[in-house]
Amino acid sequence: MADRLPTRCRAVYESTSRHERDWIGYRSGGIPDGLAGMDLPAATPHVFSLTVNKVHSHQWLLDDELSQIWPLPRQDWDRTSITAPVGDYDSTHAGAEAVYNFLNTASTQESTCATKPLWMAIDGPWRLQALQPLH
Repeated sequence: MADRLPTRCRAVYESTSRHERDWIGYRSGGIPDGLAGMDLPAATPHVFSLTVNKVHSHQWLLDDELSQIWPLPRQDWDRTSITAPVGDYDSTHAGAEAVYNFLNTASTQESTCATKPLWMAIDGPWRLQALQPLH
């Protein structure tokens, strides 16, 4: 799973298409319901554009909204259980919900965050070696 493949923009779409109740710090009018559109050009899989439905401060948009978009390593995490194959679940809202629910449940098992293959998907130079929960 540590394939270091770049995250593609389709993974960004999955994370922005989530229902607002799942967003930490959700506020009416912000992302995701403040998006008027999203473009994922096939020719540039690592570039995407968002269109918001009203004028915002650039600083606010960058610091408070875009910082909440977390690209997911779709090639590893687009699954609905640990035994399910990686698929195209993110292409439907119901599938994206199932993926989110699986990952959210798996993330509550903090003792496995540094050892479970599911969490070994990386696209950068760093890898978690240990986790010491704060509670």
